[in-house]
Amino acid sequence: MTDASTNLSGLSPPAQVLLDYLSRYCAKTGRQPPKDSLDRALRGTYPLFRYLFPSGQFINGLIEELEKAGGFEFAPSPDTEVTSRVRRATLDYIKWESKDILERIPMENVWEIVESAPNDENVKWFIERLQFQRQCNLYDAVGLSKQYSKALLEVTAGPASDKRKLIDSFAGFIGMEPIDQGWSKPPCDLPSGRYTTTKLVPDAEFRAAIALLNGEGDPEQQLAAAIQFAEELRSENIAFLLLGHNDKLTCKMEEVARQKHAVLLKEGDLKQITLSANPQESMRECTLPQLPPSSISPFRSRGHVTGDGFFGRRAELRLMDKAPNVVLLGARRIGKTSLLIAMRDMVNARREQDGTIAVFVEAGADRHLTWFQKNLMHEIIEEAGHAQVQIDWIEPGEAYFEELAIALTNSGRVFLFLIDEVDHLVMDPKIGLFEEFVRSMSNTSRARFVLSGYKRLRTRTGDRDSFLYNLFTPIVLGPLARPEAADLVRTQMRRIYVGLKTESVVEDILDYGTTFAAYVQRMCELLLRRLDEPDRKRCITSDDVLEVYRSAEFSREITSAVDENPERDLGPLERLILYWGAARDAEVFTIDDLLEDLGSRVQPLKFTEVTGALNYLTLTYLLTETEGKYRFYTSHLRRKLHESGEISSIVTYLIREFRDKQGRG
Repeated sequence: MTDASTNLSGLSPPAQVLLDYLSRYCAKTGRQPPKDSLDRALRGTYPLFRYLFPSGQFINGLIEELEKAGGFEFAPSPDTEVTSRVRRATLDYIKWESKDILERIPMENVWEIVESAPNDENVKWFIERLQFQRQCNLYDAVGLSKQYSKALLEVTAGPASDKRKLIDSFAGFIGMEPIDQGWSKPPCDLPSGRYTTTKLVPDAEFRAAIALLNGEGDPEQQLAAAIQFAEELRSENIAFLLLGHNDKLTCKMEEVARQKHAVLLKEGDLKQITLSANPQESMRECTLPQLPPSSISPFRSRGHVTGDGFFGRRAELRLMDKAPNVVLLGARRIGKTSLLIAMRDMVNARREQDGTIAVFVEAGADRHLTWFQKNLMHEIIEEAGHAQVQIDWIEPGEAYFEELAIALTNSGRVFLFLIDEVDHLVMDPKIGLFEEFVRSMSNTSRARFVLSGYKRLRTRTGDRDSFLYNLFTPIVLGPLARPEAADLVRTQMRRIYVGLKTESVVEDILDYGTTFAAYVQRMCELLLRRLDEPDRKRCITSDDVLEVYRSAEFSREITSAVDENPERDLGPLERLILYWGAARDAEVFTIDDLLEDLGSRVQPLKFTEVTGALNYLTLTYLLTETEGKYRFYTSHLRRKLHESGEISSIVTYLIREFRDKQGRG
């Protein structure tokens, strides 16, 4: 081992990195910089060197260490053995310190470091390590970094300025598209634009007006412009990009953003997003916690849910996937449509493997078979087209299903028909044409069918003379399993960065909100509203749950199951039984109790009518029955009906309503 090797063997890893750069500088320039200007010389030649160490004082300590070991004498005439060891030490240092090095690089200098790679082999190694560790790809950030640097240097900002270009570049980088190229009437002098994306807020389109604030400009002028911007666009989502560093402006803008429900993205946020391995996820992390929780709620108490908004129903999906034909029964808003759409998406995602094409048809408005035939044809052609299968239009009519059977068979594919809300359809006098089509296609294994419905479909399914009786497997859809409902709450809250104070909060939500998907989603919507206040912590407590449960909005949600509502399709007798059951002191009742009490006030009250109504109420999970004893499926409905008014008067009114219906009948 040479004397140089002996002297330099005890150098710390950072000192060996300094020696590596010093050696290469000497080889490149043919000279050695003075010790008092070494840091400045290496920084000027190698941009990455500026950010390898925490501070200039730290580098001064390394220079002293290098001087004591004789590194300055070694650098002009490198020893091969020492050089090899120093290179390994340098690469190891960058490998382990890459995350800290990245944090020290300003946004505006990323492009300069990347473009210095041909002159500094350590840059390429640094970038490769970041990619290997899945932190980021600096090459992808070059364009936005350059635009940021140009915007910092720009003095004035017009419509085509570098500052406006920076907003466009940033929006495009995170997947936002411009809604328009400019303002018909600019709210103020700030560079700005409107953008939209479906990749930021869960399961919804997100539109935002983005404006750029110049941290290098006059703080008071920039603050006034930001307030004016927020005031004039108060009905829109607003995001401010703060360019450069200005502690005074930053502090005041943080307060403005809180009060105006606006998003403030500082340089650190912009850099985090730009240098992230997943910029869109990073954008969510920076943005969603600043938006009012209710404005980005992923909970849907009305309409169907799809994609990431769909939870649970694994057992039902498995059965629907295996059974030849299925009848899906359940009350409206129980989740039938969401389940059918989830089934369609699951089957079509694998159609290249098993050849099955799933077709979803909404038949709720199809009161005539010809309407249904037309809608069915539209959906078949669309889904077949996605699978690169050609099926020509077939006109509705008597021969429609015969021609359709031939076309589907000739396609060589198997079809899964998911037909939603068929209650009106099955009442069409010509429904036998559809029945024969179902039977024929099922027998040849060219198609499977899932029919969903409510009251009439249930009656037809239980009719031994119906084609549904032996051909279809019934599934009665009920509330979510408790673990599935808990997963819905936790996951959806996490997606918008809302916390739960303790794990017991989830249990409280399910205890008070039940595991009916519509109810628990409505409770969560109302809970998020409570967090919208500017100074309110983004965390739900058990007290919040109790307050929402007591609220008039949630009470209406629970009692809507019994209201005169087309969605529920409850008849006068069914509503009477529910209010009568809620008015009783005892929580449990039998048919005999019901007939004895109501029979004296409603003449004649037929046993078959009562059993039919009770069966329907249990199907819709308003009541539950065990060994001939009935109770409310959820005690909350019974309690809320009590709170909804003078219940004895309501029972009297419903008795009169039922009598009137009997008289008209």
